[in-house]
Amino acid sequence: MGSLFDAWKKEARPPEKRMATLIEAVRANSPTGKTVLDASINGRGTQFVFAEGFMSALGSYFPDSNTVFLNPRYSDDALCSTIVHEARHSLQNRFEEGNLKSLILMSRTCEADASAHGCAAAFEMRTARPAVWKAFKAHSPRMALAYEASITAGPKEALAEAFKSWFDSRNYVGRYDSDSIMRAMAGKLAPKRAVSSRNLLSAACARSPFGVYVDAAFLDSDRALTVKRGTAFSLRMAGLPVKDRSFYDFKIPRLVRSGVREIKRNSFAAKAAAFLAPRDGGR
Repeated sequence: MGSLFDAWKKEARPPEKRMATLIEAVRANSPTGKTVLDASINGRGTQFVFAEGFMSALGSYFPDSNTVFLNPRYSDDALCSTIVHEARHSLQNRFEEGNLKSLILMSRTCEADASAHGCAAAFEMRTARPAVWKAFKAHSPRMALAYEASITAGPKEALAEAFKSWFDSRNYVGRYDSDSIMRAMAGKLAPKRAVSSRNLLSAACARSPFGVYVDAAFLDSDRALTVKRGTAFSLRMAGLPVKDRSFYDFKIPRLVRSGVREIKRNSFAAKAAAFLAPRDGGR
């Protein structure tokens, strides 16, 4: 059966040839990767190119141009899971507006889903290309362990556990939270629009070969709703001026003992954030 990929492969030239070889390696050795890439290339018309000189990350997806950029400085073994990860972003249905809680969780679920599919693809390639799984484990050891420990229950169950494990890397998650808060403050905030957990997962898992593979109740758990203390302060700064208090649904780690607690409404941090938060007409 002919496809856009087949036509592209015939005309490929370096570095296009390297990209075609990379895609073919994933398609040949990972059922999950093949399904994701075929849906992205043939279903969405996504372009895949190497970015010269402006990337430090392994890869990135730019929705405005529907293009996946990969960093050519990394090995093909490292990029096999990355290309599946970024292709997943091309298939997701993101909500661009919502309250703070919804925007944070939209970003988190999309990234967890993309990472979990990259993990699954790398695992499936472990026999034919052992270095691919080794590279993924070096980059995301917590997720790799979660997937390996659950695979006996089935690939869908392992994917769900990989998804959930993404939320445990607190510092890594915090970087995405910061980006979400900045976008919210730039005008994407809709304080009265709350997106349900079910709809968030339906958007993030759109066109996954496994459908919606995570229970919506997970997004209401402490594991999914814990933010760093610095993130909680930023959430106050963004939410209080526009009367968006949805961020109070998040939790923060306790300082003294293990576990998490609610974000307090009348703490010193809350008062400081209220004082420093920008107001209409100035400061």
